[in-house]
Amino acid sequence: VEKNSNSIVNTNSQNNTLTENNNIDSDSGVKIPSMDNVDFDIPVSKAEIVLTCTCPDGEPCSCGRLAEIWKKAITYSITNNVNVRVTLGKDWVAYYDDNEQKNVFGNGEGFDDGRVTIPYNSQITLDLNGHNIDRRLTGPTTSGQVVCVLGILNLVDLSFSGDSTNYDNLDKMGKITGGNSSDNCGGVIVWGETDKEISSNNSVFNFYSGVIVDNMATEMGGGVMGRCATANIYGGIIANNSSGNNGTSTNNSHGGGIAMIGGILNVYNCLISNNFAYHVGGGIIVVDYLEKNGYLNLYNGKIEGNSADSGGGVALSGKTYGEIYNGEITDNNTHGNSAGLLVNNYSEVKMYGGLISRNNAEHYQSVTTTAGGAVLLALNAKMTIYGGEISYNTMSAKNDAYKVNCAGIFVYQEALLNLAGGKIINNTLKGTFTNAEINTEYCGGIYTFTDNSSSSKQVTISGGVQVHGNKVNTTNSDLRIRNDEKIYISGKLVSNGQVARIGLCGSSLPNSLGYSDYGNGDLSPTTIFFPNINPSSYYCQLNSSTGEISWRNDSSGKRVTWNYSGSLNGSLNEESKFDAIVAEYKYGNSYKITCSAGEFYCLNSAGNYEKVSECTISDAGEYAFYYNAESDCFNPVFYFTITPKQVDVLWKNTDMIYNGSSQKPIAYIEEDANCKVTTIGEKVDSGSGYIASATELSNKNYKINSSTMNKAFSIAKAKLEKPYADLTDLKFDGSEREFLPVGFDSNTMNITNNTAIYVGNYTAIVSLLDKNNYLWADNSNQDITFKYFITSEYEFVYIDEEGYRKTYKQGGIVHGVNDSDLNGGRLVLGNIAPNTSVKRFVETLGYDTSKIVIKDSAEKEIYVNGVPVDQSTYDKRFELAVGTGWRVEYTTTGGTEIIYLSVLGDINGDGRISASDCAYLREIANDKALYDNLNAEIKLASLIINKGKVTSADSEILINVLNKQLTIDLFF
Repeated sequence: VEKNSNSIVNTNSQNNTLTENNNIDSDSGVKIPSMDNVDFDIPVSKAEIVLTCTCPDGEPCSCGRLAEIWKKAITYSITNNVNVRVTLGKDWVAYYDDNEQKNVFGNGEGFDDGRVTIPYNSQITLDLNGHNIDRRLTGPTTSGQVVCVLGILNLVDLSFSGDSTNYDNLDKMGKITGGNSSDNCGGVIVWGETDKEISSNNSVFNFYSGVIVDNMATEMGGGVMGRCATANIYGGIIANNSSGNNGTSTNNSHGGGIAMIGGILNVYNCLISNNFAYHVGGGIIVVDYLEKNGYLNLYNGKIEGNSADSGGGVALSGKTYGEIYNGEITDNNTHGNSAGLLVNNYSEVKMYGGLISRNNAEHYQSVTTTAGGAVLLALNAKMTIYGGEISYNTMSAKNDAYKVNCAGIFVYQEALLNLAGGKIINNTLKGTFTNAEINTEYCGGIYTFTDNSSSSKQVTISGGVQVHGNKVNTTNSDLRIRNDEKIYISGKLVSNGQVARIGLCGSSLPNSLGYSDYGNGDLSPTTIFFPNINPSSYYCQLNSSTGEISWRNDSSGKRVTWNYSGSLNGSLNEESKFDAIVAEYKYGNSYKITCSAGEFYCLNSAGNYEKVSECTISDAGEYAFYYNAESDCFNPVFYFTITPKQVDVLWKNTDMIYNGSSQKPIAYIEEDANCKVTTIGEKVDSGSGYIASATELSNKNYKINSSTMNKAFSIAKAKLEKPYADLTDLKFDGSEREFLPVGFDSNTMNITNNTAIYVGNYTAIVSLLDKNNYLWADNSNQDITFKYFITSEYEFVYIDEEGYRKTYKQGGIVHGVNDSDLNGGRLVLGNIAPNTSVKRFVETLGYDTSKIVIKDSAEKEIYVNGVPVDQSTYDKRFELAVGTGWRVEYTTTGGTEIIYLSVLGDINGDGRISASDCAYLREIANDKALYDNLNAEIKLASLIINKGKVTSADSEILINVLNKQLTIDLFF
């Protein structure tokens, strides 16, 4: 099934026109490119900015805030070489500038002559967010565009979740509007540097959703124009734009919707509708520029309702190359020729699929040019048709029009048409003509015309093309060759399971036409060509030695009856040799085909013809049967078509959660559980308004109902449990310590300031790595802070309200937070063992030694900023021990902190436990006033057994320590 069109292209398999494994060109062997490597995702932005201000919505911005925000976004993108998303928070309406004498959006960086500009080397994703960017120009002016793209612009409207290519939704999306240029382009101009190669880095416009509407240009490109640039149209609507209808049109008024000169235009999906060009290219025009070719790749989308003098839908001119894989060029109009497609002046088009239909050319003027209703190939242009359909196009010509007209395809002056497949059917030329004119000057399907009798071949056939059902008024008129040209058969007359059948125009007495290059072992031309007039009296006759066929008028010719039985029963023995039966596929139904003459030929599963006496068919497809190809017969060919049943695509899993992988909804059909539905549109990042599309069914007996082929879906942000941690302290050990809260996941979270070496209070910050795709479980996305501490083996101690000695940890006290009212305002460090040398104390203290000064109780300096004052006693714990009453002065940028030292049991402050300490304890145990007047560090050193006061028992314990019967650390 051709993508989206669902037309049968093979009786045994279903080919997707965008699949690399199928659909090899009959002529060149070139594979149709795969779409797998096309990135349809909106680029991820590294920064997001909301464009808003306090001015009334819908009115010009008078405060200048919008322009300032835009400048910052542009500057940030250029400086950091990143994509910045700018989201409109309100309408951006241009204001009148007295100096410029026109409406502008701003001046300076990010603006150019009043236009919103994406400068070179900047990357912007502009989210219209349901709002408009409106230039408000009522008359043409220089640089009258709305947006100028020199760098890279991704245009989206993420506020809209429906079908962004449906005209009915035009008013529901944000718009680029109000441009009016006295030269090129009114809406979005994409201006590449001419001295650079066309690439992804040289002025790129990616259009995903939103509307470009009601813009005007005097010359090229009413809605969008690119020069030496790339435009990728992934979706959205380009409508009601015009080139040349603002009262000052010129002969260059081309491309009402889009004009691309010397660049690449890829249309993946879009609605290009109701645009107007005064001269050429109502919907799209692509031309070359400064020896740079133009390129158009039409993968999908609709180009409908546009109008121009020529090329109402699409026009290519001047060494441009077009490839049509899918999409629709329909309901366009001209007042001259080529209402659907114009291929002109050395341009070339290959058509693999898609539809050119219902276009209408009103050729009513007295003109001297020739005209093709749907398609005109002119002046050395070339078109190869491998697939798709050109059908139901019309052309109206009056008597005063030049008498060379064709409703389908007109091939003019050295142009070349290669028919390798596809269908040119049911096109109609309308007018008041004589029979002689109908037989000589007009055609419904294909007409080739050249003034040069020695011209090279204009039409070749290399595949299973269908040219039938075309008319001039009611007269059959399919293919007409002018000036005795020949049709060249250069390939097999069967391709993609489709057998060629072509009606030929003749005069009142049909001409003898020549066919060269025949002899390829394929079907005889007599089985595929039939006369457009008097089919009951004429049939083809082949001269096998010369390869020429002629019309034979002989009433003795054979006429056979074709019979079919099944859910439809009947027979055919009609005047036309190409009558056919059409039935819709129904599960369990089959049809048996027989011929009154006996054996006949049919296409087998291998794609070859074999002789049978009967043939049973059941699967959807187009089947061709023929009898005795070399015999004289009026009706040797019979077609039986089983059309696929139209089915609704059903969808599930449309609300997904971000998981880091590509996701899309699951599509299926109820009629066949084993039928695989191929879909596109998968997305990775969270968001809404995504569209998935069903493109192909694995069972060729069904076709997709186009109204159910698209489905909106969303991907919600994934939720993460917040990491947590209790009040955490890490012991100093001289190495870098790392704090990690419980539940921290480095794959989804980032943590900063969580490592430290020295003693102190620290704050770690945990943040989401990707806030675009993750939330915390409580639906927030704010950073989380954690307090943690590096502590030494010595602990801060204090005397509580009841007189007990406690560590900060025991009391739930946090140093630096709530210790100012303890110990009479003194910080005291305890848990220091007696006979601790200065060296050991410094090495285990945990502070940055370059920032501390240690003084003894007499305020003599012992250690200063990393250097001991007396090196000889630095490591001598009996000569110099850290004692009660010593102090550490710790200096940081926040100031100097004074910490007093308390050695449990060391009452006299010499760092040791001695008999004098025992005696002193007895004294203060009996004299409360003496105890109360002591400094906090001495009190803390006295509370050995920690009973809330000093008792004689404290002295007895200290005697046991002195006698080495106990160790003091038992009482820390």
